[in-house]
Amino acid sequence: MMGDGAAGRRWRLNGLSGIGRRRGWRWSARRVALGLAMTLAMGLGVAGQAGAAAPPAVDLVVDRGDGDAQVERLPWEAGMTGLALLGRSSLPVVTSGGAVCAIDGLGCPATDCFCACKGARGCRFWGYHHGDAAGAWTEAGTGPAEFQVPANGLEGWVWGRAAPLAAPAPWRSGRLALHWLSRFQDLQGGLAGHVGFSAEAAFGARGLGLDLDRLRPAAVGPGLRDFMQGAAADYARGAAAAGKAAAGLAAAGGDPRRAGGIDLVARLTASYDPATGRYGAGTWDHAWSILGLAAGGEPLPPAALGGLKALADSAGGWSADGRSAPDADSSGLALQAARAAGLPADDPTLRAALDFLARSQGADGGWGHGGQSNINSTGYAAAGILAAGEDPRAGRWAAGHPSPLDFLIAAQAADGRLRFSATDEEVSDMVASLQALPALAGRPLPLPGPAPALRRALAWLRAQQQPDGGFGGFGPGSSLDAVLALAAAGQDPAPRHATGRTPRDYLLAVGPDYAERGLAAAGKLAAGLRVLAVDPGALPRGEARFDLRAHLVRAASGAIGAREQSSWDLAWAILGLTALEEPLPPGLVQDLADAGSASGGWGYARGAEAADPDSTGLALSALAAAGWGRDRPAVQEAEAWLLGAQLAEGGWGFDGAASVDSTAGVLLGLTAQGHRVNGAGWMRGGPGGWGRQGGREAILGLQATDGSFQGPSPLLSTTAGIQALAGRPWPWLAAGQWRLWLPLLARGR
Repeated sequence: MMGDGAAGRRWRLNGLSGIGRRRGWRWSARRVALGLAMTLAMGLGVAGQAGAAAPPAVDLVVDRGDGDAQVERLPWEAGMTGLALLGRSSLPVVTSGGAVCAIDGLGCPATDCFCACKGARGCRFWGYHHGDAAGAWTEAGTGPAEFQVPANGLEGWVWGRAAPLAAPAPWRSGRLALHWLSRFQDLQGGLAGHVGFSAEAAFGARGLGLDLDRLRPAAVGPGLRDFMQGAAADYARGAAAAGKAAAGLAAAGGDPRRAGGIDLVARLTASYDPATGRYGAGTWDHAWSILGLAAGGEPLPPAALGGLKALADSAGGWSADGRSAPDADSSGLALQAARAAGLPADDPTLRAALDFLARSQGADGGWGHGGQSNINSTGYAAAGILAAGEDPRAGRWAAGHPSPLDFLIAAQAADGRLRFSATDEEVSDMVASLQALPALAGRPLPLPGPAPALRRALAWLRAQQQPDGGFGGFGPGSSLDAVLALAAAGQDPAPRHATGRTPRDYLLAVGPDYAERGLAAAGKLAAGLRVLAVDPGALPRGEARFDLRAHLVRAASGAIGAREQSSWDLAWAILGLTALEEPLPPGLVQDLADAGSASGGWGYARGAEAADPDSTGLALSALAAAGWGRDRPAVQEAEAWLLGAQLAEGGWGFDGAASVDSTAGVLLGLTAQGHRVNGAGWMRGGPGGWGRQGGREAILGLQATDGSFQGPSPLLSTTAGIQALAGRPWPWLAAGQWRLWLPLLARGR
């Protein structure tokens, strides 16, 4: 063991990599009667009993530092060391003596175990940590080859960050359940070939921060969204099924209005009865319809909330048909729908439903039928409690007995499934595990969909086009933002106004004067004109020509080291030159790196005392365009600063409030640097890191009813939001990516 200096600390704290590998995919769903499958799919509980307590185990969390994380539950043995535990995981590990150099290919070779710690700035290695009961971490004081892991402990490894992401027990339980559920994902991308099951998997994966296509061990071929789009037409025959399909498709990144050639919103609308204010017949029809419409960003009829309240029992709670005695499943679902429809948290109907759930909760913390608790009912009830604004882990839900989440976690088997009964019947365990996921994630329904939000934002943006072909706002810069946003979303970047004029016409007229405003303007114009397929070397300027390419090269070369040039000038110069495929002047990229704040990240001014998210996101995009990746100290320091600056609701902004502009810029920069920005590592939550959401959710929460995004300038916020929700970095960043954009460049000549 080395000493207590920096080198000794690395030996204690180095470690693991990993996420991607699964222990072997296999199809294992047994066929069951259609009636049972449909009953379980709609969430009606059937009494069951969990098996005996699992033998001692240890949870292992591996955080790659890029948003991706993996959880495994491994058998415990007396005297087992942290290094031995790591070796039993599904991830390949490279060690050198007692040090962990790499896992799953991330890290360093055994011959140079600390290869990422040689510069004067920046040091990346695998940090070793121990977790407590709440999922919080303490840096290990003993090396992994020496530390003996306690039974039912929590071990963590993280690459390049101070500590792994917070890993509370419900979140770990949900991730383990998703891992077990992955065996049911078929080659068509669906879960057991069923849209309802696939929707529930999408709810869980989205809330728990797992890439939807990574439910399968090999992230190739169709995913949940693809399957649901193709199978929704046959599944969505009734209001409840159509609503559930719409909610699931939206959560998975699809658009309920574009579900494999059918419009799920139209199907739901057709089931609406204005006389009752309800969709379909009973509570489940109406509640799922509300949730599906809300997830798709669709407006609800004013009477829909009253229709749901009218189905409630006079003593509190809801039943499936609105006439029978209330039950926990229906009440939990209806509470989620009621909140989605705008029911206030202090409404008497909501309070009465919570009182009903409190009265009917079992001594084991759960709910069920026939006096016996089960996973399905407990999952629905806990999600309803969350939607109502209460914490099912505390207060009256855990007073003198286990909490609902304790009940769910206690039912988890060693392989990750939540056991519906002691019989190990896989289909019933599959459905039980699925229906517990929102509660374990701390994210009740609905989960608003990025695709419907993107469609609505694009419609709003196109309506802002001016007769001159531009987009108003702050002049040419706003029109360039619109061009880049349209291109990022796969739309024609040069739409034609009723006057016949396009953004190309507008920018050709004003471009030369705009470019001479400053280096950032020239770089941004170059990027926009490249997307519009305009030759930047010969822009019309009266009877002469303006050579933007030569102007930008000359201005960028003169900016190096100049104190008056901001980080935005340098970043946009790099982005513009890269878009034009021009060589970057020597020293320009290093100058941007050196222009950052001493605290990490960048501010607007060169060497600003304080960093800000907008400047930092833009600089990360520019550095990625120049080929600077996460091995560079400037990038590492910016990532660390952004992690510390991220707000509890998942976004970034100023004065403690998330903004679309700031959050979108950060997401673009992190995506360009290879981060999984929708993964759990870039999601934040409430106390203990539970109930997480990320930057995408923060943006979706700021969309107005007209489709624009809220901010001081709706045009600026909306173009930024569109680029972030499109999920692509700048189109000229990645090698070979121009091939994807050539159709856009050729359009609208």
